[in-house]
Amino acid sequence: MRRLITTVFILSIFSLQILSAQESMQDTTATRKKEFMGKKYRHLIGVKAAYNMSGMDFKNVLDIRNITTYENFCISYTYYHSFWGGEGFGIQLSLSKQKQGYEKLDKGIVTYDLYSIPFISQFHIDFWRMRILVNAGAFVGHRANKSSLDGTKGFKEDDRRMDFGFIGGGGIAFIFKPFEIHAEVNYQYSLSYLYNPTGVGTDSDIYDPDFTPSTPYDRRFYTYPHQLLISLGIHFHL
Repeated sequence: MRRLITTVFILSIFSLQILSAQESMQDTTATRKKEFMGKKYRHLIGVKAAYNMSGMDFKNVLDIRNITTYENFCISYTYYHSFWGGEGFGIQLSLSKQKQGYEKLDKGIVTYDLYSIPFISQFHIDFWRMRILVNAGAFVGHRANKSSLDGTKGFKEDDRRMDFGFIGGGGIAFIFKPFEIHAEVNYQYSLSYLYNPTGVGTDSDIYDPDFTPSTPYDRRFYTYPHQLLISLGIHFHL
């Protein structure tokens, strides 16, 4: 009888130790999963390249078409942080260089570079080894290296070089260790005119001697650049 009681006692202790070890392993696995999903990797630095469908919104000009460019690069720093008790928030600050422009039918193509600083809020939903990304923010930049319809280089008197506007979009991230791959689509719209709408001269890229305004107001040309950027980037965990 004593042997039976002793055997049952030893087996009970052994079973409790096994259960405790299993629970500890499960807790460790859950913790590692949470860290892998972004609890730990909050700071990222990345580079990305983009395919850009670039164009312009012109008031009173109808013969404008979009162009595609490939010289679009960006270096970014991303910080995923807790906000209002949630884990799905982040901010991203970047240095960006884009090739922008448009085509004027039967007359040629205008291109220029934009050097900008985008600042966005990047909301994310983490699952498995992936993130769903939603971007919303703004940018400020400076236009440079312009090529006009007539092939001349440089900006003219009626051109504006300061740029600013908003950015919105989203994408998906694939989480590895110690990096992530982000595929995104973002729309960028400028709120700064490319040309001064009140003083378009005869040497301007949008000057049209055949245009007949119905009212004096119609002679103003409002020019808003816009970009659709399809990008692929690699972001390293810090």
